[in-house]
Amino acid sequence: MTGVNHQPLLQPMRRLFLTALLSMVITGCAVSPPESGGIVDPETNWRLLARVGIRHGDAAESFSLTWQQRREAADIRLNGTLGVSVANIRVTPGIASIEIPGRGSFQADNASQLLYEHTGVLMPLELLSFWVRGNPAPTLPWQNTVSGFEQSGWQIKIDKLVDDLPMKLVFLKGDTSIKMAVRSWQ
Repeated sequence: MTGVNHQPLLQPMRRLFLTALLSMVITGCAVSPPESGGIVDPETNWRLLARVGIRHGDAAESFSLTWQQRREAADIRLNGTLGVSVANIRVTPGIASIEIPGRGSFQADNASQLLYEHTGVLMPLELLSFWVRGNPAPTLPWQNTVSGFEQSGWQIKIDKLVDDLPMKLVFLKGDTSIKMAVRSWQ
């Protein structure tokens, strides 16, 4: 019996097989982009770190503020001297909750009122989510002023902008003054 040499036929078949196998491996390992609910909108998804000074009558307080906004939900943290937590606030449509260290958690339908009742801090939280970005709340009447705008009896002054984002703001109503110095936007 004479043997037939199949070696010349096997070389091209091996290359073809290895090329097909390599293509399948590469295709199988390819990472497809994650499914997303859309591009992150900087108007509704943002994080703010700021220093806040509040004067109400003769009383004055200052806080570090961390505000994380995700669409209609907000997580707001107020820290006092030496980073001691004053309040952690969660605002979602229709409900607000506040956690006061050492005193417990409370809920209501109005975050500003909840904050005032449990800490004595007067801040219009529902409106601040728009105002800190330099925008009036879209559902309420407002007027332009030389340095910003007026809305709901508050005068909003934008003292400094960087890349179209407010870095220094002042909110005034009656004997209440809130000054905000933004450290960073994310």
